Amino acid sequence: MKQRNVFLMLLFLTCFNPWLLAGDQAVKLVRDGDQIEALISGKPFTTYYFGAESPKPYLHPLRSAQGTIVTRGWPMVKDIPGESQDHPHHRALFFAHSD
Repeated sequence: MKQRNVFLMLLFLTCFNPWLLAGDQAVKLVRDGDQIEALISGKPFTTYYFGAESPKPYLHPLRSAQGTIVTRGWPMVKDIPGESQDHPHHRALFFAHSD
């Protein structure tokens, strides 16, 4: 079930990504243990984290077509000055459903 969720989330992200809608762009998924890095035209787009170390699967960081990080870093990155440290269970972009 988890493998299907990983596939569906990455499929959704690649299908609706502005880089892909603009033309032919190479998408590369690289798995390293319990994470999958998504590269588009050789540039990092996001990393999908799952497994025992993650309270729930999530994508971090999520970048715009220009490479700007659009998700907050905490709680994955602890030393970002001025960033709110509330809701430690909210990790960048995640999807939660029922149990």
